[in-house]
Amino acid sequence: MSGSRSESEILALGYFEKQRDGRWGKDARHPECACAEGLTTELPTAKETNCLTCANWNGRVGCVLGYNLNLDSNPEGRKPIEVAKDQAKAWAEVGQFDRAIARMERFIKKNVELPEGYLALAQLYEHPAYRGKDKRRAVILYQRYVQLKSDEVVSSPEIERALKRMDLLQRQSLRLSEAEGALPYLTFTSFHHATPVTHFSYGVINQNGIMLVPVGEADPHTGTTSIEMCPTYEKAGRIWKRLGGEGARTQDIELARRELERVQAMTPNELANNSKTCTILLFHAIRKVDVFDDPKRKARVVKISSGVWGHELIFSEANKGVAEQAAEILRSLCMSEPPSTHADVAQA
Repeated sequence: MSGSRSESEILALGYFEKQRDGRWGKDARHPECACAEGLTTELPTAKETNCLTCANWNGRVGCVLGYNLNLDSNPEGRKPIEVAKDQAKAWAEVGQFDRAIARMERFIKKNVELPEGYLALAQLYEHPAYRGKDKRRAVILYQRYVQLKSDEVVSSPEIERALKRMDLLQRQSLRLSEAEGALPYLTFTSFHHATPVTHFSYGVINQNGIMLVPVGEADPHTGTTSIEMCPTYEKAGRIWKRLGGEGARTQDIELARRELERVQAMTPNELANNSKTCTILLFHAIRKVDVFDDPKRKARVVKISSGVWGHELIFSEANKGVAEQAAEILRSLCMSEPPSTHADVAQA
């Protein structure tokens, strides 16, 4: 997909500007973006670069290259460590861990005595979606972080967590899951509604289709429940409040958080083979993809027409950029992909 060139090498070729929605994108005066990578460059019918299908597009901040370049020149009061972490986070969110790691390593070289840099880099190596061979390097980085913080009189929660992670990583045999073939075009979380049920799910879009794995009944980040995101919320919501209420919400959030961490660490093949409830939609079976706002649910919905009932991916307002990105990638691949077998979807 991408990653063969460093961030600095690509930036030398690019022109970026801030869009009306606050995210970064290509400069309108240079429609043929020299920094485009991934699916955008693989679509032969594209007359000009489409940011939403680019491997460098982040639904939250827009073009990561433009976002990071702006942070370098306009940190807006952030400390250097905060800038580096924000830039690395933007890359990690689109699966570009080589560039995320390179960004933190660049910071550490200039700030060798600052413990927070080692902690941030260790957390990148431990990220559930990281598939590289150097995952065990996290132990060394945690050790360095603790050494630099050892002069603190009172142990902080961060130090205690680092010590626990070191102990766990040293005792267990790490399963280094290398990516099987090409990286997915997009991974995301959203509520997935397929009549009659709605679940919070982990989604993977790769070269053959979209895979949706239910992880629970609540979004761990927002606390929103599947009951609140189902199309018939008004009636179902009253029943839910009477039967469970906030106590049930807290339990659902914790269960979903644990399951999400588990499935994020799995490859597409593992997801397809180990989850009995995994939904797989091949591109040749998708007839139409629509996007619309739902004021009642305060959500951005991607509707996929496939099969008898179809499917809805329901994103919170904060993640509407990811909804647009997912819809654009699905549309592009539905128009360009040849039919494939059911098993092929796990091979990306």
